[in-house]
Amino acid sequence: MNTQVGVSGNELGPEGAKAIADALQTNVVLQSIEIGSKDNPAIIPIKQLRDNSVDVLDYSGKKLLSEGGIVLAAALTVTQNTSVTTVSDMCAFVVLI
Repeated sequence: MNTQVGVSGNELGPEGAKAIADALQTNVVLQSIEIGSKDNPAIIPIKQLRDNSVDVLDYSGKKLLSEGGIVLAAALTVTQNTSVTTVSDMCAFVVLI
């Protein structure tokens, strides 16, 4: 059983990110997702978000990309996280709709 997923560098785009975001609705096993650029991906700590055991998500120097932003937003919502107070370096991605 995989508890970590690595999709960095796969050019998921908004559709792929939405598919991952939708999967988070029912997946209770996944602990982390590596997403964004292949050369400098970001890690979304799903288990820590579920457990409310993280208050800062520092993506400084990482390339979360738009797909990572979509998945991060979904992860924060789906996990009903109340502990995260800061997400740093959000300017590292742009969502084009």
